[in-house]
Amino acid sequence: MACGQFDVKKPQFLWTGQGSKFNPTHADDPLSRRTRRFSAARLAALPLAYVAFALLGLLYFPAKQGFDLAPTACETLPSARLSFYSLQNYPHIVMFSFFFVLSYIQFREWGPRARFAWAALATLTMGALVELAEGISGLGHCRVRDLIPDAAGVLLGATYVLSWDLLRKALSHRLAR
Repeated sequence: MACGQFDVKKPQFLWTGQGSKFNPTHADDPLSRRTRRFSAARLAALPLAYVAFALLGLLYFPAKQGFDLAPTACETLPSARLSFYSLQNYPHIVMFSFFFVLSYIQFREWGPRARFAWAALATLTMGALVELAEGISGLGHCRVRDLIPDAAGVLLGATYVLSWDLLRKALSHRLAR
């Protein structure tokens, strides 16, 4: 190298996953992205804080009643009018969109399609369990139609994630130039 010349390298950004220093997946790692099949070890890799958050969220309903359970019947099969009316349940939509984002983050070891599928399944399962917890505790209303705003929350959360990914890719391309 001649005097006055510098070796210029492209920066390795944390969010691009470039370079072995920042890349958490290695060939000898059993939970790497190269392993696509379902296994119990992958489920065990989910952080305990996420699982505790979900369980404590479900225990909220019986705990608020002092664990004095008063089960009520769940409302099933909503009409089309009630289904559209349930889309005005904005707190459910917003809370479950954030739960989708949290779930999407937890499934980062899977491929992109599997991440969306598992995050959506986890969010809808959590919505169904919340409705059952409301029915068992007698606190709130156990309604199947409340799963409709939960599904809308999944769509909103997927919109957050896709927007963030597009913004992140555009930013990394701009910074890499």
